[in-house]
Amino acid sequence: MKIILLRIIYCCTVVFQTSALAQRPQSLECEYQASPINIDKQIPFLGWKTASKKVGGFQTAYQIVVSSSKAQLEKNTGDIWDSGKVISSESFQIAFQGKLLKSSTRYYWKVRIWNNEDRRSLWSQASFWEMGLLQQGDWKAKWITASQWSVPKEFSPKGLEMPSKGGFADVDLGKEYQIDEVRIICEDEHSFPKKMSLELSNTLLFEKPKILVEYPLNKNYNLRSGTLSYKTKDAIARFIRLKIPADTSRKADFLIRQLIVISGGKNVALKKFTREQGTNWSRGHAVFMVDGMPSVFDNKKGKSCPITAAPILRKTFILKEKPVSAKIYYAALGMAEVQINGKAVSGDKLGPPFSDYAKRIIYVAEDISRQLRIGENIVGTILANGYFSPPSRGFGKRHGGQGMPQVMVQLELTFKNGKKQTIVSDKDWKWEVSKIQMNDLWIGYAENRNLESVGWGKRGFDDSQWSNVAVSEGMSGKLTAEITPKVKRISRTYPDSLSGNEFFFKTLTAGLPQLQLTGHKNQHVTIKSFGTDQIKLPDFDYILAKDGKTILSPDFTISAGSTSMVVQGLSEPLKLKQLSIIQFNAALKSTSGFECSNNYLNDLYQMTKKTYQRYAFHFPADPSREKQGWTQDAQNMFSAGAYLFDVRTFYKNWWQDMADNQDEQGYLGSVVPLVNRQVYDWNSPWWSGALVYLPWFYYNRYGDSDFLMKAYQPMKSYVNFLQKMTLRGGGAIWNEYPYFSQNLNASAAREKMMIWNGAGDWQNPYTMTQFAVSAPQTAMPAFYLYARVVAKTASLMGDTKQDRFYNNMADTIKHRFNTKYFNATTGLYGTDSKNQTAIVLPLALGMVDTLNEKKVNLSLIKAIIAHDGHIGTGFVASSFLLHQLAKNRDSRIANELVNKQDYPSWNTLVRNGVLMENWKGKGVQMPSSGGQIGAWFIESVLGIQEDERSPGFKNFILSPQPDPATGLIWATGYYDSPYGRILSKWKYQKADFYFELIVPFNSTATVIIPANDYQSITESDEPVGKNPHIRLIQMKDKTAKLKVLSGRYRFISKKIKI
Repeated sequence: MKIILLRIIYCCTVVFQTSALAQRPQSLECEYQASPINIDKQIPFLGWKTASKKVGGFQTAYQIVVSSSKAQLEKNTGDIWDSGKVISSESFQIAFQGKLLKSSTRYYWKVRIWNNEDRRSLWSQASFWEMGLLQQGDWKAKWITASQWSVPKEFSPKGLEMPSKGGFADVDLGKEYQIDEVRIICEDEHSFPKKMSLELSNTLLFEKPKILVEYPLNKNYNLRSGTLSYKTKDAIARFIRLKIPADTSRKADFLIRQLIVISGGKNVALKKFTREQGTNWSRGHAVFMVDGMPSVFDNKKGKSCPITAAPILRKTFILKEKPVSAKIYYAALGMAEVQINGKAVSGDKLGPPFSDYAKRIIYVAEDISRQLRIGENIVGTILANGYFSPPSRGFGKRHGGQGMPQVMVQLELTFKNGKKQTIVSDKDWKWEVSKIQMNDLWIGYAENRNLESVGWGKRGFDDSQWSNVAVSEGMSGKLTAEITPKVKRISRTYPDSLSGNEFFFKTLTAGLPQLQLTGHKNQHVTIKSFGTDQIKLPDFDYILAKDGKTILSPDFTISAGSTSMVVQGLSEPLKLKQLSIIQFNAALKSTSGFECSNNYLNDLYQMTKKTYQRYAFHFPADPSREKQGWTQDAQNMFSAGAYLFDVRTFYKNWWQDMADNQDEQGYLGSVVPLVNRQVYDWNSPWWSGALVYLPWFYYNRYGDSDFLMKAYQPMKSYVNFLQKMTLRGGGAIWNEYPYFSQNLNASAAREKMMIWNGAGDWQNPYTMTQFAVSAPQTAMPAFYLYARVVAKTASLMGDTKQDRFYNNMADTIKHRFNTKYFNATTGLYGTDSKNQTAIVLPLALGMVDTLNEKKVNLSLIKAIIAHDGHIGTGFVASSFLLHQLAKNRDSRIANELVNKQDYPSWNTLVRNGVLMENWKGKGVQMPSSGGQIGAWFIESVLGIQEDERSPGFKNFILSPQPDPATGLIWATGYYDSPYGRILSKWKYQKADFYFELIVPFNSTATVIIPANDYQSITESDEPVGKNPHIRLIQMKDKTAKLKVLSGRYRFISKKIKI
């Protein structure tokens, strides 16, 4: 009886306490990840969300407890950190402030909050994070690779290929060296230039170079030895320039196989950063003359791995007992599938992520506790070329030149008695050539299964005939923990039809073919892919090792765009479902949903989402042709991408690739990541300026001031670079390093008008070139935006001096631009009244004075009408056009534009179920031309918009924009903000506007709805003015503006004409 009574009292107490408590936090994250196991920051950031049905709720305080064990956490003992009660409404980006964190250690944590009624929540469920290897000295492993590599004749490197028009190639040694000797290895005497010079300098621009050697014209030299040597004394230099003047007497390229710079007996030019001018964009670049690869004079003997093949590496180790915890850390130059006892430890199909290995090498951590066993264990890896060393050198010959793939592996084991054991890659590992005989992201994939070492990753395998690995030097980049989402299997697509041996697909995909068949020994099977517009897709080639059923599926590559696949070498008829495409992409979590009364828009939303995902790997990339990251995609697709998916770590990682590519002058290339080089092609402020654009708009979306602070100095450096280049009149040539410009524009320099255009408003439907508008009309608005962004960032950092400096810079840019281009009478920028790009860029970016905004907005609408309501913008301006129309609530103009079916329109952009490269539906699948509409669905139709004055959706705008004229009379959808899910559900019915919405706990919203007056609006069937959680802000132009606290609301606006 006493026990029953106590239980009754306990239950009553729990009920009473629960009713008095705030909702407890959930969705705990560390560095934007749930229970991560590879954090390498000493001060990680923590966050959580709180779901509450209570209207008007917000957080007023929190307490975080971090413990060294579960037991300590259950006792509420924060032996690592106890924040105590912190008065704050912040619920993410909370900096850890406890004890010094240790490598490879797990920490447990939980949080509770107080709400605005001073009610305390229950503790959250326990979470944890684990540290990676924090110090470079924590790495005991060595870089290893096959002991020797060979180069098939068809891939024999040529080094630098300089056209007969001439040019120069620079090597940046990274610091000043005492230069003892410079050697040039040539291909042959016929391809060697008969006139050239070698120059040494300590400055990038070679203002006062030391001429080491200069050939006189037509002088013959004996090149049979293959090497020319020039010794020097008392020469100190950082930069080496090989200059080759034009030679109109020849048609073939000049070839320089290697440039070797000796200092203290060592080649200090080996695999160093290079720049160039005059080379062909798609042939041998300067980096290949310092790659150290075998020349035609090398003659290596013995066992070697062809550079086309993938070696397998393994090591056996013995465990007397099972560890209580076991983690494996590994990094690769190239790609690597690391295995324990024959099973891959990671699901990443393209890992570890590619980066500029000279600056940053990304390492992976995985928990392998369940894969280890007592006795013999095997750790092994398949080592592939990836982006590091493709035999083809990739699109534009932008890859390779840094040696062959390497891997580094380290196991950290902890046993019950506290003892630790470390197992590492070292000279004791062994290697063999695998069945993979070709692995090149651009050429294709080939297996000869007769060469397969069956069971090589499992115990009991005899590796006595394998060779010892070579311990290699690796590269100089800092080892950094992986943060970007892994590339994983997303879905499977089956063909729609089959005719003989050819499979047909109606929808384009991004993935790899998997073929199931019954074959026979030595059967040669090839899968050929055919895409849109004669895009060359890789082949997949197999030689079978035995009779019977088998599955053919490639690894270490990506492909896309297959409208049909042909299988060759068959011995039996095929069936429809024998072949499928396994889609692989970054495992991004969806953060939005959308549906409306217009089925065309519903389909377009799904196609946009599909296209974006199929463009996302470890960085945004076209998966069929170039497979590289063009920086402009951060400008035109960040907003849409951040509405469609959780891209927080995705874009943070890619921004770091941009920062890694930035040089001391502030410049960075148009394609990242790349190793030890920059791409000048098509570059402009709208491409490389993503370095500035991304952190600021990321901050607005996610409220991440830490990221913005980290980006501040690189952002300043880039804007300073733009300023210097503008004052010089540089940037006139689209494919050269701007500081090297031999074509300075004196007029532009006098006007201080930027002419660096690059690709301009690429794929503008009315030009299809980079010349949609004059160069300054695209470049100057970008320059203005970035100067203003840096000023705002400086203000947030408390840097008042820099705030003034960059605001003054922005004001000056604006004044110069408006003076030259703005016509106050016509409201036009320039003279073309139909040019949407010329008008919308200064308008959307704030270059138009307040007094003229209405006039310029009218000019924009007229420019759209002049094209019969069609879109007239390209990669750069389309996102600003849609955003500006949503901002101005020009829903009828926007909806007519989006719903157009003839060229140019989203209807003509779509092909095979995805968005294509240009408005004619040509090229490859990519979201760059029209994917910005992904943001328009959320911002305009649902009305969910950022409030720049309140970053991270602390306060946001809800302003749905119906358009009965195009059939848009209802919509429903959501966006998962940093504070939780925002719901927008509205309909326009019989002249009444119904709007149901949810504002997440701890945030507020500015609600804008059509209304005749306040009295015609109700909320939950009561006059809106009676709700204490709603504040009336403004009634203007048949539009009501309300401020609402968190919670669910149901508004009705009566008898309003839309």
